[in-house]
Amino acid sequence: MTLGRRELSRVAVWVALLALWGCASTPDAPPAAASRPEAVPRSAAASPPAPVASRPPAPPRPPASSSSSPTTAPSPLASCYEASSGRQGVGDCLRRRLRAAEERLAAIYAVAEQAAVELDGVRDGRTNNHRALVESHNRWKAYITAECDRVAEALRPGTGSGDALLDCRVRLTLRRARDVEGTL
Repeated sequence: MTLGRRELSRVAVWVALLALWGCASTPDAPPAAASRPEAVPRSAAASPPAPVASRPPAPPRPPASSSSSPTTAPSPLASCYEASSGRQGVGDCLRRRLRAAEERLAAIYAVAEQAAVELDGVRDGRTNNHRALVESHNRWKAYITAECDRVAEALRPGTGSGDALLDCRVRLTLRRARDVEGTL
């Protein structure tokens, strides 16, 4: 199969995005399959990998914790890609994850909204908490729309821009849920 310049460009963009999101290997990194024990040949498991002189040393890793960190968890796109067979399955998986993330955010936001109303009632007539929460949430909605449109635009008119848009919305919605939950 011979790919034209346009197709190669799209492939390069996808490889770069997947590497940026931590779900694909870069040319100077070992393939993701090699990190799984069953994929490592016995001879390779015994000897350490050769150092690569051109790559800067990796930054120190934070200590392991019991909670999942957004930097160590695979992106929704990578998870759906691994769990699905075919393009339609990836899109369906991302839509399910977005629906779940939006439901989680709505539940957390309802609790935060109630807490803000209660706080406004106890603070000698100050009524800024609820208003500030609503304003913050409205500004976040504008941000997620603009940011995810920007991410998807980088891949238009190619295949995958819709998946990138959904992936972005899932990631940012989950981040917003964590942020709002952290203020409760």
